[in-house]
Amino acid sequence: MKKDKWCCYVSCSRWTKELQRTGSAFTCVTCNNANVVGVLRYVGP
Repeated sequence: MKKDKWCCYVSCSRWTKELQRTGSAFTCVTCNNANVVGVLRYVGP
């Protein structure tokens, strides 16, 4: 699949894994933290 646009996602500040949304919060499944600080990460072509 060819990507020709940039996209972004919210990840854990410690890991590069995408966070899972649980209700009105985000959870990191890698470090099992429900009070994680999210970081906006970009993925380019």
